[in-house]
Amino acid sequence: MSRYAALVVVATALVANACGGTEITGPSSIGIGFTTGGAPRPTPAPPSPTPTPTPTLPSTFEFVNVDDLSLPSSLLPLWGLRGQNTVEIVKQMVFCNAGITVPGSTENGGLRSMRRVNGPISVVYDPQVFDDAKVAVFASGTRILGDQIPFPISLGTSPGAGARVDLVMNPAMTSQGQWFGSFVAGVFTGGRIEFREMATVKDFVFRHELGHVFGLCHHNERGLMSGLGTGNSTNPADHVFSLAERDNIAAMLALRPGTQYPGP
Repeated sequence: MSRYAALVVVATALVANACGGTEITGPSSIGIGFTTGGAPRPTPAPPSPTPTPTPTLPSTFEFVNVDDLSLPSSLLPLWGLRGQNTVEIVKQMVFCNAGITVPGSTENGGLRSMRRVNGPISVVYDPQVFDDAKVAVFASGTRILGDQIPFPISLGTSPGAGARVDLVMNPAMTSQGQWFGSFVAGVFTGGRIEFREMATVKDFVFRHELGHVFGLCHHNERGLMSGLGTGNSTNPADHVFSLAERDNIAAMLALRPGTQYPGP
C-alpha cells in the first residue's frame, strides 16, 4: 500500500444496560483516504507527534485460586479467585453471562466479550436539574469508582477530557436507573445515565450505574453490582464495591478490552 493510502474502519455499538435496556448494534462505517497514481502527489501533512508507547495488554488468562483475602486486588495473579468470586461469578460480572437466578431480578444480556473504560471519564450534569445534594451523590460515586481505576473521572457542568457520560432524567422508565453506552473494539467511548425521578438519584443507584459504565455486569452475590435487589439495602457494605468486584475490576484493567471468555 502507498504511504499516501489510508484505511480506517470503525465499528460502533450502542448498548443499554441490563437494568432495563436492550442491546442495539449499529452499522460499521468505513472511511478511505486518498491514493496516488499518475497524478501529482499532494503535499503530505506535517507528521503527528509520536504517541507515548503503552504496554500491550494480554487477551488470555487462567483462573487461579487464592487463599489470601488481604492481598491487594492489583497484586492478584490473572485471574485470581478468592472469597465469593468464582468462575461463574466472573462469567456473570465481567462477561455478562445471563446467570441471575433470583425470581423477578433483571438478567444480563448473555455471554459476550469484555468491555470497559480505557481512559478518562467526564461526567456531566445540568445544574438547573440537579441541586447540591444530588451533586454530592455524584461526587461521592465518582470517588468510589475512581479509587479502583487508574483513569481520572471529572464531574462538572461542561464536558472535560475523556469519554462523556451525561446525567439525565427519564420519568418514562420503570427501573430506578439505567445507562446507555457506545463502545469501539470493547472500549467505552461515551453514553448517559438516566434516573426515573429525583428520589432515585441516590448513592446506590448512581454508583451501580457508574459501575456499568466501567464495564461490570450483574452477578449473583452481594455487592454494588449485585442482581439480587440490594438497591434498597441499608447495609453500607452493599453500597460500595465488594472484594470480588474490586478483584474483577483489577483483572479487567490487566486485560485488553474485547477479551473473550475462554470456553463454554
